[in-house]
Amino acid sequence: MRNIATLVQAAFLLATISFARAAPPASKSNCNQVAATALTNVELPGHPFSIATTPDGCWLFASLTSEDPKSNGVAVLRRASGQITLERVYPIAAEKGRPAQRPGPSGMVMTHDGKLLIVANDDEILFLDVQAMISGKLDPIVERLSDGPGAGSFYVNVTRDDEHLFVSDEHAKTISVIDLKKARIAVLSLSRILIQAETSSDSIRKLSKK
Repeated sequence: MRNIATLVQAAFLLATISFARAAPPASKSNCNQVAATALTNVELPGHPFSIATTPDGCWLFASLTSEDPKSNGVAVLRRASGQITLERVYPIAAEKGRPAQRPGPSGMVMTHDGKLLIVANDDEILFLDVQAMISGKLDPIVERLSDGPGAGSFYVNVTRDDEHLFVSDEHAKTISVIDLKKARIAVLSLSRILIQAETSSDSIRKLSKK
């Protein structure tokens, strides 16, 4: 399991060191408390490809790939009291017939405002609501974009102002540039609907019927 936890170890160390230097005020969750040991191992149900963190460093997200399509997804990990724990995994099943070298979600990036996690998933880009992932109460996927069948979207990144998204399409031999500012209008509108639905079971039932 040592190889599986390598990326999680690195992210945990970097987050601990950076926040210790900044000496932020203590948070209610105590997520920036220094760990008792230099290294922390966290077992995961798949192979971590990429890691993203919330701006406060309290939550980590790891994209997982596996030979078993059911183990593909995004893991949600929580930092608290000097420890890091796996809270849940949101499954992102690979499409049937997908070659083994394209197993599932890969590169990820979080917008600088900490609201959206953007995940490359072979021939599609997924937009996930960060608060929905943390709460675990709703499906966090609020939008999907595709660069075409078999595009091989592996890495994503955003500009500092969160206005443009860049996607590397390995198999298509292209770089896609997405106007994220325009795309987020639809994404965040849907996100707001989901958040409102969370407060009412009746609203959730109505959404599920659509």
